[in-house]
Amino acid sequence: MQREPAGLWKQKSEIRPLVQTDWMMSWLLKLLLVLEMIKVRPKKIQRRIMNNPCFLSKDEINEAEEAKERTQRLLSDALKKKESLLVEDLKVFEDMTLKTLYPFITTDLVNELMRELEKVTFAKNKYPVKDIGVNAYVYPGSDDRTIHLCAPFFKMDPKSKSQERTIIHEVSHFLGYGHTVQKNSDRVKMSPQSMLCPQTTYSVASALTLDMDHRGPFTDGSYSCCGETSRDTVCEKSWACKYIRLVT
Repeated sequence: MQREPAGLWKQKSEIRPLVQTDWMMSWLLKLLLVLEMIKVRPKKIQRRIMNNPCFLSKDEINEAEEAKERTQRLLSDALKKKESLLVEDLKVFEDMTLKTLYPFITTDLVNELMRELEKVTFAKNKYPVKDIGVNAYVYPGSDDRTIHLCAPFFKMDPKSKSQERTIIHEVSHFLGYGHTVQKNSDRVKMSPQSMLCPQTTYSVASALTLDMDHRGPFTDGSYSCCGETSRDTVCEKSWACKYIRLVT
């Protein structure tokens, strides 16, 4: 068998470190190039981030923040009209025969919703499959207050209070409310609201955006049912007010 000259092995061993060094230098040059691109072209990098499916577009962020502001105005108006629409003195409502007709809402609950809503931020839906039949979702056990918005949310008519209803529903989850009374947290089950009338995320959101909503359209700068001139408001002539007066 013919052997290779000993000097050839020496040459190969000398070449290997040179190849490794060239590869490392190439990798470092590529890294420096990427860093330079980030430094020189931040706007292009930002556009790439905004186009990522996990991030909301600029228009979507604006729409979500506008919906949040409308929700805040709605809840604030409910507090202003609490004597007509909300419950403060639970003793007045000891007779619970009407609780099956209307989900009474306490002032404490609306105040809690307001405080939680202040912390809310928005993100895009991470799972495209949720875009079918789901408006939004949250992770109630997480430390942050992020509402993940799905495609149907952005197709809602801003004048219908549907976006506000969705936001209140999700914020109710942060407070410990579930889709059923049985799924409410222990803290919620011991709250004044549950002592008065147990609620779910659905009933809380519906009470504030449907049962307390104006029955007349908003035309020529006011609601035809009560003359209220602000659009993002609740109505003192709504069904909620009717049931409150039946008790009081």
